[in-house]
Amino acid sequence: MKDVIYSEFVSYEEALKLKELGFKEPTFFAFDECQMRCSNLVTNEQKFNGVNYNSSPYVSQPSYRQAFKFFQDKCSLYVNITAETNVNEILGFNLTIVSWRFAPMNFGGFLRYELAEQIALYHLIDLTNIRK
Repeated sequence: MKDVIYSEFVSYEEALKLKELGFKEPTFFAFDECQMRCSNLVTNEQKFNGVNYNSSPYVSQPSYRQAFKFFQDKCSLYVNITAETNVNEILGFNLTIVSWRFAPMNFGGFLRYELAEQIALYHLIDLTNIRK
C-alpha cells in the first residue's frame, strides 16, 4: 500500500472498492468518471444530510469514520486504533481489528495515526473480499 498525502476522506481506489462491497451511505463528496473529486454536487436541501452518489455515475467518497461504521454495521468488523506512549511523547499507534468471527488481529508500530487508518481500511476491505 502506498503512503499518500492524508485526507479525512478515502481515496478513489478505496471508494470504488467500498461501492463494490455495497456502501450506500450518504456522503458530502464524490468522484466523477475521470476520478476527479467533486464537491459542488450537493444541493441546498441535501447539504446537511449528504447524498448517496453510488446510485449515480459518481462514486461516493466517505470519510474514514464513515467507512469504519459501514464495516461495523455490515460485517461486524470493528477497528481500534490506540496510541503507544511514554511520559513525554507518543511513540506510535497500534491497530486492532476485532470481530466475533475470529481472534483480534493486531498490527502495530505506525508512526502516524493517518497511516494506521489507511492500513485498517485496507485490511477491512481485504477481509470482506475473502469472506464473499
